[in-house]
Amino acid sequence: MQIFKVAVTTVLVICAIIMTALVIRHELFLDRVPDRQSNQVLSDSLWRSVSEHETASGSRTAPVKLVEFYDYECPFCRRFHPVLDSIRAKYREDVSLIYRHFPLDYHTGAYPAAIAVECAGEQGYFEAYHDLLFTTQAQLADSAMNWAALAQTADVPNMDQFQACVAEARTRHRIAADTALARLLGITGTPTLIVNGAVYPGFMSVDELDDIVHKALKDAD
Repeated sequence: MQIFKVAVTTVLVICAIIMTALVIRHELFLDRVPDRQSNQVLSDSLWRSVSEHETASGSRTAPVKLVEFYDYECPFCRRFHPVLDSIRAKYREDVSLIYRHFPLDYHTGAYPAAIAVECAGEQGYFEAYHDLLFTTQAQLADSAMNWAALAQTADVPNMDQFQACVAEARTRHRIAADTALARLLGITGTPTLIVNGAVYPGFMSVDELDDIVHKALKDAD
């Protein structure tokens, strides 16, 4: 009996390790190309539909467009956030960033966070709220998460409008549209970045993204 108990415990531990590895692989997108070459290039028409979005930062005429599919509870998206900020600061006039939601099913706080940030965006405070969501990532799955308090911190001016928007989840169609687009493109993990139509799944360093943007700028000349 003791041997049987030990065997069962061993099997359960192995299963737990395997499941943990699968989740990490899914989020990190370990099947991406190691040398950071794009694993997919979109057609011109599909790229236009992906990059034409009202929630964007930077000039719409910028020669390099970055489209990020992300999840607010994804730890690699949080790590990738300052990487994108660094690149945007360096290529201020040449790069624009388009935000696309892709809340993963097992991140219970990601979807309501996406609803809330779009509600802040209705009043022009998308980026301020977006930044705060990553700094409070550990609390997003809490059912008592106070989205209104976060909106006050982000200086969203009309709190009644914001709270009504969140309560009605009236921005859900935007999240649904982004998620449907991600699935159409075959995206299964976050973060996934598309640079001028070239798809790059997974986290990358500042140097890696800098090389990609630099090449895209040369190609755009």
